[in-house]
Amino acid sequence: MLADYRRMLWVVAAMTAVDLLAVLILLGGSCTDAYAYGPYAADLDAVRDGDTLALRIQAWPEVVIYTDLRLAGVNAPELHPKRPSDIPEDQWAPLKKCEALAALSARDFTRRFVSGKFLEVTEVFPHDTKFSGRMNGSLTADGQDLGAALLESGHAKPYSGETRRPWCEEN
Repeated sequence: MLADYRRMLWVVAAMTAVDLLAVLILLGGSCTDAYAYGPYAADLDAVRDGDTLALRIQAWPEVVIYTDLRLAGVNAPELHPKRPSDIPEDQWAPLKKCEALAALSARDFTRRFVSGKFLEVTEVFPHDTKFSGRMNGSLTADGQDLGAALLESGHAKPYSGETRRPWCEEN
């Protein structure tokens, strides 16, 4: 029995985050709607930017998923924004600098918001696969929704999958 359990842990350790998401769904968590799963306790490894965090998600006893979680429904500025093809190079430099500064502020806000608090991934959306291997979901810190706090503070904009525009273009 113990050998089977250890073999299962080795198999889980070899899986990708997406494979582990399937395990997470099968082994536990309540379904809050047809496409969202959670809640799951999480520990913070790093804040990548305002809307992406590296987490250790406790999926099941002895099963931990190491993954990046991108917050659903929000878009924070990028630390290294890419120039859209319709913006001339000479107009891009000030927009890029503005966005990078806004991104540092959003990342710092997120770090302060989650620091020393109980983190919980409240929803995971397994059908959202466009985020480069990251999970897409919601996160609370001591019961307070991070995505809502980013929106309320002005560190993020609502996002529903559309092509993003430079952060400072409208400001």
